[in-house]
Amino acid sequence: MYRINTTNKREKWKWVCPTPHEHRDWRVVDGFFECRSCGSVFRSLRNVQTGAEVPRDRVEVIGAEADHKGQFGEPTVR
Repeated sequence: MYRINTTNKREKWKWVCPTPHEHRDWRVVDGFFECRSCGSVFRSLRNVQTGAEVPRDRVEVIGAEADHKGQFGEPTVR
């Protein structure tokens, strides 16, 4: 199990969306990871230190962006 504290920028920036663009402006939405740059929702993040792609069920996210929900529980970006 991995733990990401979103209030710690150094810790959060070790994790990127799994696209080749490696965006770091992701957040949790309804149990998934939403990348604000891609406008996509993913089931995993990639750890830039290890290169491993880690599924959502193995990541605990704490902090301000731990579980954001848009209107009616829908992702805010499509």
